[in-house]
Amino acid sequence: MEWEQEQLRRGGHREPESASAKFQKFYKPALSQSQLKHSNGCTNRYIVPPLTSLPVLAPALTHLSDKMTKITMSHANNTVALNSIVLERDSVDKREREMRNMIGIAEEKRAWFDDFKQWVEGVANFLDEKVNFEPLSLHLVLTCCLVPKTREA
Repeated sequence: MEWEQEQLRRGGHREPESASAKFQKFYKPALSQSQLKHSNGCTNRYIVPPLTSLPVLAPALTHLSDKMTKITMSHANNTVALNSIVLERDSVDKREREMRNMIGIAEEKRAWFDDFKQWVEGVANFLDEKVNFEPLSLHLVLTCCLVPKTREA
């Protein structure tokens, strides 16, 4: 409510308040019944709060040592897990290098077999051309080689 009134005043929709009204607005807490009267009947505005015990060092040290033990155990577990992950990563990297090497060898073999296939197909095409285009020369070669020559004495 006060915020809205202040916004209205800033916008020029209300007349500014007088200086005396501003000084009258301040927080004044209400006194409780225990602050008004003590057990002896005298009225006092300032009452001393009840006593509280001071913290002891032993429980705090125990709590801190328990936390330190848990942190140390957690650190040890995390270190063991990290070491196992490093070993696993190394073995995976080694296996990856082996697989890449095997792939390279297989690729070389595939390329050699492709070349060999092309060479065999080239030889087959050559022989097909020889058989189809030169049957007479093949007949001559066969008859010369197969017919024994007679010796003239």
